Amino acid sequence: MDITTHDTPGFWRRKLAVLIDAGDISFEINFDSADATHAFATGMWNQLVGLIKSGFQMTFPNSAGHLKFVGYLAQHDFNVPVDNVLAVKIQVAITDNITAATP
Repeated sequence: MDITTHDTPGFWRRKLAVLIDAGDISFEINFDSADATHAFATGMWNQLVGLIKSGFQMTFPNSAGHLKFVGYLAQHDFNVPVDNVLAVKIQVAITDNITAATP
């Protein structure tokens, strides 16, 4: 947060530390209605319309570690091309801190 005033000495901005906003994370999936985490009644669509807060984990390749966080689904956007895979863009609004770990 900028706390610079007209009488701040020198030509430097002054700032205060602020609260960290974890933001959002987005990813795409190949939609499979037979998968319980994708199905309308039990999966991510259900979490979106039910405003259900859930735990998530993002695992990086090559044993680079993982992130764990809690959030709400903020977007469940279908991509339905005639000639390709049925896909869904998922966006999670992270509601708390993110923990990072390496194996």
